Amino acid sequence: MSLKEYRTAEELKQLLAKELEQDPLRENPITALLDSTLRVVIEGEFPITHLDVLGYPSENPQYVYCMELSDVQHPYMHVRAPPVSDVEEKIAQDGARFVIDRYRNQILAQGRLMISTDQPTSDVFESVLAEIFDGKAMKIVESECGMFYMTKEQRDKLMSMEIVPPEGFNLQPVDVSKDGDTIHSSWKNGISADITKARLSCFPSISARDQNDNLAGWAITGRFGQISNEFVVPEHRGKGLGRAERPPRVQVH
Repeated sequence: MSLKEYRTAEELKQLLAKELEQDPLRENPITALLDSTLRVVIEGEFPITHLDVLGYPSENPQYVYCMELSDVQHPYMHVRAPPVSDVEEKIAQDGARFVIDRYRNQILAQGRLMISTDQPTSDVFESVLAEIFDGKAMKIVESECGMFYMTKEQRDKLMSMEIVPPEGFNLQPVDVSKDGDTIHSSWKNGISADITKARLSCFPSISARDQNDNLAGWAITGRFGQISNEFVVPEHRGKGLGRAERPPRVQVH
């Protein structure tokens, strides 16, 4: 058995239809996440990073893997697993081995794999990572964020919103050359200054500045459009800057 690759829009549409047959109300959060991701990919609007959609086994896949690759963030994968009652341990382990082996170089380059799935599947991947990399510290970072699909009407409504910053402040894109080091030094989950600056250059982010053009706060976009880092300097907290930064960041995205 091997991995099945979903390469065309038609294949992705068929996969989406099959998934919604099994969970039409998208009650399983992983199904809802897969639904949003596939709709964005089908419409050709996936962000600048690269996404592979895979299934295992290749005939009648029980697992669907969406693997996103980026030069500025860890490999990120969300896995739609079968119901716990239907899980076959060998298939779960074999699928994990195929996926990790396929992306071995990318995982080694970034040092870890981010994953969004149920706990049993996460445990399988953690075990297989330790097996393949011979006990090296290849940690799984569990993350529950993902894409949210918006219709054209929803996007138009968002884009028509008028954004008014708190008095005495203005909102503008982050100046990477001026603010990159400051932002990185205040971000406890930052990987390195170079990667933080690369993320600021690649993903839309917003800064708040006071009347003297001093940096007062910022909101950094993650790979799926989520806020991955939001910060307001202590002396300006409680003035509504955090709330004000979110809508324009989404509009830019």
